[in-house]
Amino acid sequence: MCEYREKKFCPWCGGKLEYFVDHEGRRRQRCTVCGAVLYENPIPATALVIPAPDNPHRILLVKRAVEPCKGQYSLPGGFMEIDETPEEGAIREMAEETGFSGEVVKLLGVRNQPSPQYKMVLLVGYLMRITGGELGASDDAESAEFFPLDDHPPIAFEGHQYFVDIYEDSIKRR
Repeated sequence: MCEYREKKFCPWCGGKLEYFVDHEGRRRQRCTVCGAVLYENPIPATALVIPAPDNPHRILLVKRAVEPCKGQYSLPGGFMEIDETPEEGAIREMAEETGFSGEVVKLLGVRNQPSPQYKMVLLVGYLMRITGGELGASDDAESAEFFPLDDHPPIAFEGHQYFVDIYEDSIKRR
């Protein structure tokens, strides 16, 4: 698994960064040249629960082709691009990782997830509906397969499991 690398230089002027404790008691970095303070914010990403069209008790999982957690299963999804809404990012990631086109059915929730690369990722979980395409893993996915809700491989990320649990609870209440 990769490790988070601390920033050493200011992204605005290239000056050296130093740590200080701000008025809230938070340890932050500040540029020794221009004085800019670096605020670390979570990176937004999507996590998609995609039920099988013919069976809502089966969900699509992808086997990860990249770190972190290469070779383990997760929900399809990924990082949002700067020029897209969370919903647009979800639809794009669905197509990239699974081969399916789709649409957002509803927001399942929002959750933070520790990340070795970015310290923290802000996950936006969506329930998706398949509208076309053919199943085929690509991009960051080695494979993609539907699994029963009650018999799927372990899910690599706690935040992804959280959204699966929300979906499973909603199915049980039907």
